[in-house]
Amino acid sequence: MILLMILAYAVLMSIAAVSQRKKLGIRLTTANLLFSCSLVGGVLSSIFIPIGLLGLLFCAGLNGIVLNGRINPVHLAIRCVISVSLLLGYFL
Repeated sequence: MILLMILAYAVLMSIAAVSQRKKLGIRLTTANLLFSCSLVGGVLSSIFIPIGLLGLLFCAGLNGIVLNGRINPVHLAIRCVISVSLLLGYFL
């Protein structure tokens, strides 16, 4: 069940990045997609799960700066809670 949630999160983050690709630029869109793919790679090896989640958190901060001119602390806190929940759910 948790793998399904992680895969859904990866797909949703990919869709969000692709939908904002013109504003984010090629590098940040690619980073978002690569870290989303890392989550998908978690099906093969568990090392990819924390890499993908941490990378997407970093990208979330950069996305906020590019799209809004600042990091929204509430949005980042929600993303942290989701990431930690997925990580704990996977490894526990």
